[in-house]
Amino acid sequence: YTHQLSDYTFLTAGIQVGTLSRAFNLSGLTFENQYNGDVFDGSLDPRENFENTSKTFLDFGTGLNLFFQSDAGFRVNVGSGLFHLTRPEQNFYNQTSSNLPFRITGYAIGSAPLNLKMDLQFRLLSQFQGPYQEFLIGSAFVYKLIDDRGKELAASIGTNFRYSDESDAVIPTIGIKYLMWYVEFSYDINISEFDIATNGAGGPELAVIYTITKVKPPKTFKACPIF
Repeated sequence: YTHQLSDYTFLTAGIQVGTLSRAFNLSGLTFENQYNGDVFDGSLDPRENFENTSKTFLDFGTGLNLFFQSDAGFRVNVGSGLFHLTRPEQNFYNQTSSNLPFRITGYAIGSAPLNLKMDLQFRLLSQFQGPYQEFLIGSAFVYKLIDDRGKELAASIGTNFRYSDESDAVIPTIGIKYLMWYVEFSYDINISEFDIATNGAGGPELAVIYTITKVKPPKTFKACPIF
C-alpha cells in the first residue's frame, strides 16, 4: 500500500507471505557407526533415527519504503524489512527446538542525473540475522539510449562490493532496461581467504525483472469538446 505524503514523496508498506521447505537425503550421508574399526561399511546400521527428513512451513515478513524524487531528477528509495516474523520451527527432531531467527534489512537505492543521457546510481544494503551480518555497497553508470516516453531503452554497467563475517567479494554487473523489463547479469568474485577453495572462480547470476504498472483513473473527469 502506497500513501502520498507530498508531490514528490511516497511512503509504501508491504507484507510478504510465503512457504519455506528444507529436506535432506539419508542415502548421501555417512555416520561414525558405519566404520567397522578398519574401513567404512555402508551396509552397517547407522543407528540414527530421524523423525522427519523434510520440513515445510509458512513464513511472513513486512517492510517500509520511503521514495523521494526532486525536480532535478534525483531519486532515492530508503527502507527496511523484517523477515521470519513468527520465527518458524525448522528442526527435524521433535524433541528439540530450532527457530529461524529474525532477519532485518536496511537499504538505500538512488540515482542522480549527470547529464541528459547519463545517470549515476548507488545502492547500500545491510542485513542482520542472529550472529551474522552482511553489508553491500555499489554504484553504476546508466546510459539512456532512447529516453522517449513509452520507448525507453538504457544500458548500465557497475560494480558492488560485499563484506560479511565470512567472506568479501567484488560483483561487477551489466544490465539492459527496455520499457518495463530489466535484465541484469552479475558475477560474484570472491576475494577473501576462502579464495583458496574457489581458486578465483566466481558465481554468475541472472536477474529478470518486470514492473507491473496500473494507472488509477481520476475520480472526476471533465471532457472538453473539440470544435
